[in-house]
Amino acid sequence: MADKQIYNLDEVLAEKQQRFVIWKGKEHEVVGATGETYLKFLSYQGQLNKATDEKAQFEMAMKLLGLLTPTLPTDEVMKLEVGAIMSLVNFVTNGFAEEAGQDATSGASGGGTGGVDGGTVAGASGGEGEAEPGE
Repeated sequence: MADKQIYNLDEVLAEKQQRFVIWKGKEHEVVGATGETYLKFLSYQGQLNKATDEKAQFEMAMKLLGLLTPTLPTDEVMKLEVGAIMSLVNFVTNGFAEEAGQDATSGASGGGTGGVDGGTVAGASGGEGEAEPGE
């Protein structure tokens, strides 16, 4: 009799780490890497790779932010300083890419699905970890 192999999907799903952006005292969940969201993410990431000007790159970064944090009011986020916005975008996209099993450090320009343009979009720098928008 052959050995039985079991993949416990319930256990894998239970171990998933939830990620949140806290802004103005409210938690905004970063959506999980479902198949549907991942396909949209890849589409937006591909458009970002093809963007040739800073305006188009920034617009695609905001689309990614809206996709991955749907309860976060992107119209209000747009009023923040660019550095804070890009730090937020990088936190959200890098975490999503890691959850999807991609190398978050490879960046969009390197052909991976990680952070936005290797950690920046249009030259705006953003750090890793928990960013405080408006700083």
